[in-house]
Amino acid sequence: MEQKNILIVSPFFFDYHNRIKRALEDRGACVDVVDEQPSHSVFARIMMRLDIPIYHSITRRYFRDVFSSLKKDYDYILFIKCEAPTVEVLQEFKKRFPFAKKILYLWDSVANIKSIHKKFGYFDKIFSFDKDDVKRYKFLEYAYWGYTKEFEVESNAIPKYDLAFIGTLHSVRPAVLSQIEKQCRHLGLTFYQFLYIPHPIVFLYNKLTNKNFKGVKYAQLHRKPLSTEETIQIYKDSKAVLEIENSRQSGATTRLGEMLGMQKKIVTTFNCKGEDYYRKENQLVIDCKNAVLNQEFFNTPYVPLPEAIRKKYSFDAFIDTLFKQ
Repeated sequence: MEQKNILIVSPFFFDYHNRIKRALEDRGACVDVVDEQPSHSVFARIMMRLDIPIYHSITRRYFRDVFSSLKKDYDYILFIKCEAPTVEVLQEFKKRFPFAKKILYLWDSVANIKSIHKKFGYFDKIFSFDKDDVKRYKFLEYAYWGYTKEFEVESNAIPKYDLAFIGTLHSVRPAVLSQIEKQCRHLGLTFYQFLYIPHPIVFLYNKLTNKNFKGVKYAQLHRKPLSTEETIQIYKDSKAVLEIENSRQSGATTRLGEMLGMQKKIVTTFNCKGEDYYRKENQLVIDCKNAVLNQEFFNTPYVPLPEAIRKKYSFDAFIDTLFKQ
């Protein structure tokens, strides 16, 4: 990637866009990053998710300003998710940067991204984290968004918590967390939770439409997410981390890879038993509808993986996959 000009068009979601920027810059690339969304207000997100025409107009106006600010000829343009950019915006990218290789990475399942099918023809390569989607759409290639260097850290010798969960509250997560809380109390395990919700309206919408939110109180939730550094510190202070996948996705979560980087145990709803990194001592697979914890899992040490397997799930391997010639 030495001396290559790369443009990243990505949602500004937690710190993920900066992680990939730093990783490419470490390889000698000159990287610019553009937010794919004209606004992060809850109303803008609702319009985007509902695919309302007025949002398309707002997006086109936003990208007119973006195009006027881009002064380089890019070798690569990497789109992450590409939910907000319209077909007209992608046509303009193709017109303005005809020689740039355009890559799309889907960190969400195809079924969750409205109108994405109309956009596939504007990319030279398309990658997805979802193995089911890769099987379904033959032009998709599999790529796993792995752990970054920040997660290659040692945990504390004496952890504060037996189990920790940090994440956005949505879908089935409240129900699963309720089961886990009861299991932890029964087994005498300490359970740390940081529950994030982006806006009170999102909370109200879930209270009205999602039966799993019935017992959730707004006072339990945080409006500001933890930083990467704060998140890593909680994980360092924990024996194991809990991950509850989105019920509408079928791919390995980012959290799974991060725990491979930290060499830390994970309790997960993703069935990873057939994966090369799976070890029963390291990953405890639970059922969303009947989550059962195992005391022995918390009492036994983590089993280190062969480095060749672990590195397959690093961010370096992810970059290699996306930008292979």
